[in-house]
Amino acid sequence: MFPLPTYPTAPVLTRTDLPLNLPYHQRVNLIKGWGFTCNCRFCTDAESRAASDRRRDGIDGILHGVKHPQNVSREKIHLAVAKLEEIVEEEGLSAQLGDLLYLVADACLAARDLKLAREIGEKALKAQKHYAGVDNERSYEVMRLLELVDTIEQASGE
Repeated sequence: MFPLPTYPTAPVLTRTDLPLNLPYHQRVNLIKGWGFTCNCRFCTDAESRAASDRRRDGIDGILHGVKHPQNVSREKIHLAVAKLEEIVEEEGLSAQLGDLLYLVADACLAARDLKLAREIGEKALKAQKHYAGVDNERSYEVMRLLELVDTIEQASGE
């Protein structure tokens, strides 16, 4: 006989391929098809689940709000980013922060606020590189957005 090696406890997974704004009942139905049962506190405790659903609805509201050009101001975008960071932290979804920030940066670009698009885009890229890696499609997507900002700035002489 010989002793089996001991292994450290696996880290909690925080990467999801589910849309971040889905409420509990929709998330559960989707992951059942993958043969997965989630046992996190947001899925097992009714009070935590309700709070999670409210926060995830908040993600959707924030992203919907920044899509309107009248909502793209430095103050409003910084408030939106701070709220997204807070929700991501509370939900344990840090690995998705780059995706959310990319959407905000894209809204800034659509509103032609190039400085804000660059600022939020660089923040998105930092998060993507940290969680998804440098050579990941999600990181490349943010890099393409920043290259587009560069191109528009050069063309307009800014």
